[in-house]
Amino acid sequence: MADLRCYLTMAGIAAENNAKKMGTTLKITEMVFDGTYLEDNKNPEDLVDVINPVLPVPCSTSISEDGQTLTLKGQISVEQGGFNVWGIGLKTKDGVLYGYARSKGDRILTQDEGATESVRYAADILTKNADVIEIKVEPTSVYADLEYVDDRVNQILNMMKKMEGQLGRVRIYMANDIDDDYLPILGQTLIKSEYPDYFAHLGITGNSLTLPDWTKHPYLHQAGGGIAAGTTLEQQLLKHAHDASSKSTGEHAHTVDNTDLGTKTVSTKDLGTKTTNTTGAHSHTYVAPPHGYNSRDHGDHPGTEGHDETKTTSNTGNHNHTVVLGSHNHTVALGAHNHTVQEAGAHEHDITVEDSGSDLLRPNSTAVVFAVKVKYLVRDIAW
Repeated sequence: MADLRCYLTMAGIAAENNAKKMGTTLKITEMVFDGTYLEDNKNPEDLVDVINPVLPVPCSTSISEDGQTLTLKGQISVEQGGFNVWGIGLKTKDGVLYGYARSKGDRILTQDEGATESVRYAADILTKNADVIEIKVEPTSVYADLEYVDDRVNQILNMMKKMEGQLGRVRIYMANDIDDDYLPILGQTLIKSEYPDYFAHLGITGNSLTLPDWTKHPYLHQAGGGIAAGTTLEQQLLKHAHDASSKSTGEHAHTVDNTDLGTKTVSTKDLGTKTTNTTGAHSHTYVAPPHGYNSRDHGDHPGTEGHDETKTTSNTGNHNHTVVLGSHNHTVALGAHNHTVQEAGAHEHDITVEDSGSDLLRPNSTAVVFAVKVKYLVRDIAW
């Protein structure tokens, strides 16, 4: 297994001793990445320079709280890739190789190869056997590593976000020109990828969220008593009842007013000429009135009287008769009269009260825009 420890070189130790003797400061300012692997049978302490320097970068320095560990950091930006890191050299301001460590050959990708962020390397040097460790920062050559920058930038961003106001707050606008970080509350569906901060603020893990529709529920209710903020409450009225009945008037009847309808005549209609049916050949029998003469009584002999005689008509064969009915009408005298409706006894009538009004209970009011803050105007920074 490769030895990946960081060693002080003999040249570095000599530079330390010389700085102590001269009363000067040894400044470690640069980290150099080596593109060639130092063979395992060779000692890093013997190196006086990096074997194959492919990229030098500024080096930042920090010391642990207990004063026992010196940490040196260098950063390869996303634009500087395209090589393998087989070793890391630490150099002083005068170009002396102060320390060296083997690496595992990490590939630093280019942007074309898919690199999307910078890469940071750190080397720790134990200092417990040193008499004096002093870190001096010169304003003309101050370097901040990515971790430090990220931390400070995030602090600033969080402060700016707090100044903007908390997500989920609601504003009332008297016009439709609302701020870019707010949305009107119209029942629309939001997608998590478009409003990630709002979803995180609400603790929603799903990919969508539907806002309530305040055009249909314009009344606000204080959250509490088991009702969570943001809950849509159904419209309701105070509990009440309606009484509806008709007055009972006891047993009674209804009389239609006495009205003289007068004489009415139906319209004249011409019934024309009608023909009877045919009944075949037949004759009719009839009784002739009395005829003859009366003789007077004469002596002992009574006189005689006339008498009836039954006769039969001649047979005229199969025939029918034609009857002329003509035009005629009828006149009906209606006269004055009235009607009495049968008594129904004491009773009541059911009354149905129909719905009225609209689906929304609303007093006199002014239309406004309710809008909720769903994102920050301050954007996160990606290095």
